[in-house]
Amino acid sequence: MQCGAAGGSTDTGLVTWLGGVPRTGETLGLGNLHPNDILGLVISADSSSPDIWSLITSDVELRVTCERWSVAGMIGIDTEFVRERTYYPCPGLIQVADNRGVVIIDPLGISDFGPLKDILIDPSIVKLTHACDEDLEVLELLTGVTACNVFDTQLAGAFSGYGFSLGYRNLVKVLLEVVLDKYETRS
Repeated sequence: MQCGAAGGSTDTGLVTWLGGVPRTGETLGLGNLHPNDILGLVISADSSSPDIWSLITSDVELRVTCERWSVAGMIGIDTEFVRERTYYPCPGLIQVADNRGVVIIDPLGISDFGPLKDILIDPSIVKLTHACDEDLEVLELLTGVTACNVFDTQLAGAFSGYGFSLGYRNLVKVLLEVVLDKYETRS
């Protein structure tokens, strides 16, 4: 899909970071970054005093927070939604993390998703996700755009030889040798 446009297809879309099948010793996407480099970017030196978390329930709060994300370089993003009795997801919340903490956006309190739209289509900001297909569908429903510069850790794990469709909990265990409690993998 073309970055920023709903529908269409070009090679400038969602998974261009893959760049084809890797050769032995070749890293995928984001230049020469390895998985630990990605983690290092997320847990940067600025994270010594994170804001922990905050709840966004207004357009003003969203705009101010998106200004912060516009210079972050990388954000983690996840959505929660319900898909019962509909053919489309009903957004419940959006979770975004940067090196200052986690922000929870209540989509019911937001009428202008323009600032989030700008973040999603900004190619200078990496959007870090895990198994992002349905998350991207929710974000496109809310903003009308397809996110660009998306790094899906599930796809990266698969292309790195850790198995297809590896869950977040198992990927963390394999890469970091940390076992997450089951309740830590659901919002």
